[in-house]
Amino acid sequence: MKKKCMLLLSMLLSAGLWAKNDIVLYNCNIVDTENGRIVEGKTVTVRDGEIVKITDAGRRLRKGQTDATGKFVMPGLIDSHMHWGSFAPDSAYARYMSEIYLAEGVTTVRDLGGNVKNIHNYQKWIDEGVMAGPRVYYCSFWATGDYYINPSDMKGSEHEDWAPWSRKFSVKDSTDAAIEKAVLEAKECGCMGFKIYINYTPEELARMIPIMKKHGMKVWAHSSQYKGARALDVARSGVEVMSHAYMLCDDFQGGQALSDEEKEYRQSVYAAMRENGVILDPTIVISAYNEMEFAVDIMKEAYAAGVKFLVGTDYVLNDTMENTGFSMNAGFRCAVQEEMKVLHEMCGIPLAEILRAATVCGAEILDMKGRLGTVSEGALADIIVLDGNPLESLEALRKIDMLILRGKLCDK
Repeated sequence: MKKKCMLLLSMLLSAGLWAKNDIVLYNCNIVDTENGRIVEGKTVTVRDGEIVKITDAGRRLRKGQTDATGKFVMPGLIDSHMHWGSFAPDSAYARYMSEIYLAEGVTTVRDLGGNVKNIHNYQKWIDEGVMAGPRVYYCSFWATGDYYINPSDMKGSEHEDWAPWSRKFSVKDSTDAAIEKAVLEAKECGCMGFKIYINYTPEELARMIPIMKKHGMKVWAHSSQYKGARALDVARSGVEVMSHAYMLCDDFQGGQALSDEEKEYRQSVYAAMRENGVILDPTIVISAYNEMEFAVDIMKEAYAAGVKFLVGTDYVLNDTMENTGFSMNAGFRCAVQEEMKVLHEMCGIPLAEILRAATVCGAEILDMKGRLGTVSEGALADIIVLDGNPLESLEALRKIDMLILRGKLCDK
């Protein structure tokens, strides 16, 4: 009899039906963020960092399964605009940032201009089990003109005034070969793309972007290049994401009064974004709470015009919702859920669209659609388990019952 039991166990293991270290969520409600619906009565099996199986729930809870009856299971949230390498310069800050992000169910971050050395250190601490924290995808940060990059951030690099991840790079004074060399240096550094920050002209964008894309790199940019390309130029340039809703009016430093002519211009920007598949990274919460309320109107217009959008924050918030200097243990928190709240309550965007932006769309710009931002077979197991339905209220996101990060149960 004992031999038969051992044989049966061996068959189950070899067939992949059961494994000792599986996490099995029994009889849960899956939040399908891509289609904005709830799929009831499912059992989700996690193994080796992935979701390996989703089945109809059986009639009863089995040994080793976690009873998730009445719970809502959804993918971890994605902050599509953050500066992780700047806010987490050492292990103490990295741990603090991880804690406040995981507490809000954020399991993935797109860094848009931080010190990559700090991110490399953070990833090392994650790999060594020193701490748990979100996945971080990062880019190379480029600016030109009179923009100043602090040389102290480049200590230890080949040159004091630049590094592969952060450069004051003049395209007009460079050959195509020099541009390509800089692109390859950023790629070698682990950057997945570029943030085109400020002062590049339409002609310079036309030279640099094809070289970036030639090497499989993502291209993201500020919506307006200030002394360079206008928002309409950027929308037509070949970039994949444009950051900051408030920059879509170009003269964003000139005040909130927008003329009929400017409104008509913005409609042409939205049309160009839609036609070219450009996604908006609005960072609306910072604008709404810091005397740039006109950005809310711009976001309303962009959404009504059919522009696809992300959920990104740019900063963490303190208790007064102000953008101030960041320090540990001073009431700061991740701003992702507040960003979602502003998108819903002030911009009037439906919850289903916001959840999609915070998961599916965030994964898409990282070329991780189907792997991140979804609870489906074959996806990476970054999962939050909620007491309530987030499609009915964002308050449900405040009540995280369980967090699974990289396939392991994680303390929030």
